[in-house]
Amino acid sequence: MGLDDAAVVGELTRQVFDLPPVEAVVTEHCAQRRRCGYGTDTAAAFAAEATAATCDGPDLRALVCYLVVRQHIPIARVGELMRDAYKIPVSTGTIVAMVQQGAGMLEEFLDSLREQLVASDVVHADETGLGIEASLHWVHSASTAMLTLYHLDERRGTVAIDAMGVLARLCGVVVHDGWSPYRNYTNVTHALCNAHHLRELDAAGETEGQQWAYEMIVFLAGTCQQVLDAKATGATCLTADQLTPIRARSNTIIAAGHSANPPPHTNSPSGTDPKNEDREPSRAPRHLRR
Repeated sequence: MGLDDAAVVGELTRQVFDLPPVEAVVTEHCAQRRRCGYGTDTAAAFAAEATAATCDGPDLRALVCYLVVRQHIPIARVGELMRDAYKIPVSTGTIVAMVQQGAGMLEEFLDSLREQLVASDVVHADETGLGIEASLHWVHSASTAMLTLYHLDERRGTVAIDAMGVLARLCGVVVHDGWSPYRNYTNVTHALCNAHHLRELDAAGETEGQQWAYEMIVFLAGTCQQVLDAKATGATCLTADQLTPIRARSNTIIAAGHSANPPPHTNSPSGTDPKNEDREPSRAPRHLRR
């Protein structure tokens, strides 16, 4: 007996996600030449993307740039992917040229990004080393929750930071790790990065007699959660009654840290050698650093 007319008493659903067959779309453009009654030949213009007898379209070029720059896939393997998945042969030299051309098209975007960062109330700044052609370079960053600007430079100090074009024109707050070149910018309000604090406190806490470091970690994490809870209620700042115990606890832990790490006795002259601005200064006594 069939069930075609039976009552439906329940239903189960399952979804299968898959991809359609992948194939390249080739669009042929044809430009006619016509001759008028006076014998003058006039040729039609090609579409902007048709720059040669055979060429790669904007979507293909965008995908190549994404795979190389965002996904960090080696150039030769990107060529293999284009051949295997799309049946499009793209040489490694062509891929390099695509990425270079894409970078050149970002100038207007980068100018806008810099201006948005300069107008931001709070900007985070950092730098990290990167090996390029067997030479140490530095990737400088300036960011907010929605914006990130990277600047690659052979230098690590103020010269490179100025070249990025943000901090020297910023009027808000800059959050950083306390590295001395950032202190050269008197046009901003300085704030220290707690992510760096937590990392250094964790290292300090591994040394005997530095229990204060773990107490500070717990304190910072708890204060952060308190701020997040306040934001969830629509508050834009903590109340005076909330800040008073926070400041008292912070001062107590800092005092314990100073007690555990008295200043070293030295006859060395104070100050920083400007020639060494690219060196990262010690932020803790030597016996506390890894």
